[in-house]
Amino acid sequence: MKKNNYSISEDQLNRLFPFYFSLNQDLIIESNGGTLQKIAPNIIGQLFPDFFTLQTPYIEKLSYNKIIKLANKLVVIECQNDDKTILKGQFEYLEDTGKVIFLGGPWFHSIDQIETSKLVPEDFAIHDSTVELLQVVKNNERESSEINEYIKIINKQKSDLEIANIQIKAIALFPLQNPDPLIRIDLEGNIILANPSAFSLKEYTFDGKKYDSTEFWKYAVLLFDPNKENYTFEVIVDGKIFSFKVFYLTND
Repeated sequence: MKKNNYSISEDQLNRLFPFYFSLNQDLIIESNGGTLQKIAPNIIGQLFPDFFTLQTPYIEKLSYNKIIKLANKLVVIECQNDDKTILKGQFEYLEDTGKVIFLGGPWFHSIDQIETSKLVPEDFAIHDSTVELLQVVKNNERESSEINEYIKIINKQKSDLEIANIQIKAIALFPLQNPDPLIRIDLEGNIILANPSAFSLKEYTFDGKKYDSTEFWKYAVLLFDPNKENYTFEVIVDGKIFSFKVFYLTND
């Protein structure tokens, strides 16, 4: 393997990979990043299997040699802390020292997980876009939630409008469906509105005199007293007696 003259201090390593940790040949944790220390304290000097579980890939009877063979492969590790934090990254074997180092970071699925872990943006490396990406997701979720609320409001308004239209239609149809004759005339006796029952009345007999419907209401309007709240009279149509009750409708 080609050598180079590059070297990196522990502080630099911590800034670049704040969730790193290193193992010796006995799988004892010798060093770790500051942020890893925050979520899994007091792990230095402890055995790797006592504080971490290798989830992917699954390896039975984990050993130093088996971990070396995982170099340059994706690994998923679960921390045995209260939050069961998941780390995703890779192992690298350092030939000069014989140590194995884990480089990676937490695998969060939501901003809420970060908040629960009590981590802040400063706990992540500057190059780590995890927080920004999850914030974008949260903003999208918030916007989606707001849109859903607007949709609910619009749907409710639409439903209320449909109900109101049905009620208005029912009110409008009431005169047409009423079996009793309903007639609306102006102050000169001209028929403005009449339901089907009223249209069937062709000839009126009033005070012994016969009128067609148009003539009768022009005559009858002269008998009404606008100062009275209502007025009742009877007519004969086809041998049947009809009692009409007259109401004045104001502009209000």
